[in-house]
Amino acid sequence: MRWQSDAAWKVNLGAGFATVPKFDYSSDNELVFLPMVDIEWRNFVFASTQRGVGVKLVNNGRSEAGVRLTYDFGREPTDDDLLAGTDKVDATQQIGAYWMTYVGPWRWSADFKYATSSYESFLGTLGLA
Repeated sequence: MRWQSDAAWKVNLGAGFATVPKFDYSSDNELVFLPMVDIEWRNFVFASTQRGVGVKLVNNGRSEAGVRLTYDFGREPTDDDLLAGTDKVDATQQIGAYWMTYVGPWRWSADFKYATSSYESFLGTLGLA
């Protein structure tokens, strides 16, 4: 948990373990180490192992939106039985935009990314929590 502060620089460090899908939508999980580094400057520019590297273009307390660079580690056809016979997906950088807002107890979010090399495609997600 990060302490509330008005300092120009905010740094949050941590680590943990999690059981996660081997790749997006995989039916098989794996145990992974999760380093957490989250750095923000003036609540505008960020660099994070969770969020990528980017800038917040909207940040009014209830809503946040911006652009960022992220990284996709790729996958092998042998990562899951469902991938048998498919092509290898190489690791690639992604550029995208994100949005998140709080309405009462609900958090709505959207994320849109474009893989700039390897498979060169778009990925969009919508969330409600």
